Amino acid sequence: MDQPGTIIKVLLVDDDEEEFILVKDLLKDDKRFELFWAVNGPDALEYLCAKEVQITLINHYLGHQRSTDFLKEQNKTCPGIPVIMIFGAAVHPQTIDEGIQLGITRFIDKRGLRAETLTKAILDVVKM
Repeated sequence: MDQPGTIIKVLLVDDDEEEFILVKDLLKDDKRFELFWAVNGPDALEYLCAKEVQITLINHYLGHQRSTDFLKEQNKTCPGIPVIMIFGAAVHPQTIDEGIQLGITRFIDKRGLRAETLTKAILDVVKM
């Protein structure tokens, strides 16, 4: 993935449109990223395979579905796609432990999130 001109396909899984707008604004000036948005787990699973996504950004809360439940499905459907969890409230240590076991490679607090922080995290995780 370290070739010049490579576009990284990023999938944000979040049921809140404001969060999508935030992430879109943070990544909009960096042409290395193509952002997709899914509001729930089933939609996200379709994007993962159809769009050949390289990384998933997932909100800690997904409405009626826990993020860790979605990750179990992602691992069955499209294994090997790295995941960054974005959270805005305290995350229970058990959720962190379970998330790590399910493949979350980075946890980012969205409070005070900046473009540089998100960009660096994504590039580090996909090994650019």
